[in-house]
Amino acid sequence: MDPAPALLFYDRDCRFCAWGVVGLAARARPGALRLATIQGPLGDEHLGHLDPEARLASWHLWDGERLRSEADVLDGLAPRVAAPGLRLALAAGRIVPRPLATVAYRQVAGHRIALSRLVPAGAKRRAQERLPPYLADGET
Repeated sequence: MDPAPALLFYDRDCRFCAWGVVGLAARARPGALRLATIQGPLGDEHLGHLDPEARLASWHLWDGERLRSEADVLDGLAPRVAAPGLRLALAAGRIVPRPLATVAYRQVAGHRIALSRLVPAGAKRRAQERLPPYLADGET
C-alpha cells in the first residue's frame, strides 16, 4: 500500500533548496509528495510552533501524522520515491547512526549557499520553472 501524500517544506528563497525538492518530487511516486514553502500558509499551519530559525534551518516533511525535520526527512521520503536507486540510497541512510546523520544534514544545510555554486544556474532556473505541478494547493 502506498503511503498517503506528504508535504515537503522548503525555503522558497533558496534556489538550491528548490532545485533539490524538484529533483525529489520528479522521482516520487505519483501523488506521494507535494511541495510547500516554509514561508507560505501551509508552512505557517504546520511549522508555526517552531521558532523562525529552526523553520529555515531544515527541510520538513509532514506525512499527515508526524512532522520530520533534518535527517529524519530522508527516512520519510524513502517510501515515497519511485526511483529505485534513490529509494535505496535514502533507505540506506537509516543504517547511519542518527547523531552522525544529523551532523551531516546540518553541514549540508549550513553550507547550502556554497553548495549552490556547484549547481549550474540553468539547472536551478529550470527547477524553479518545474515547481508549479508539484506545489500543494494554495502554494504559488
